[in-house]
Amino acid sequence: VILTKITYPSNFAQLNYLLNVDGNMSSKNLPAQMGPIYRIPPYYYLHVLDQNTSVTRLEIGPKKFFKQDNETIVFGPDQMITLAPRHFCVVENPVVKNENGQAQFDKNGQVKLSYGSLDVRLEQDYKEPFPLYPGEVLNQVRRIKLLKIFFNTIC
Repeated sequence: VILTKITYPSNFAQLNYLLNVDGNMSSKNLPAQMGPIYRIPPYYYLHVLDQNTSVTRLEIGPKKFFKQDNETIVFGPDQMITLAPRHFCVVENPVVKNENGQAQFDKNGQVKLSYGSLDVRLEQDYKEPFPLYPGEVLNQVRRIKLLKIFFNTIC
């Protein structure tokens, strides 16, 4: 009798990663990382909840992130949003920025959001990929439709 030990992936994300053969590094097929060390690839990000302070923060790759016992990964790693030429996206609950374009934080370290607002982000303003801060919601990335305007010239 020959016994073979069969090991199964611990969750569906790992199973999906193992079954994927095209090698595409999208967020859908990154292996689930369950240990204390998270490898965040370039142009990826994740949201970390500190359970001591109840503050969710943003961690941006490339880096190795060492998760503490009081921290939980609530989102990610997910790929940053990249806008192609002549494209835009709409972000719900955008982050509040100062004069220099930097995100503002409250006294606890939580990012400030403008709830109920929409922010239209154009490719010309966001040439580099950008992450979503905790609480921001991305609507669909869309192509800008160009309209032709004809002027009737009367001589």
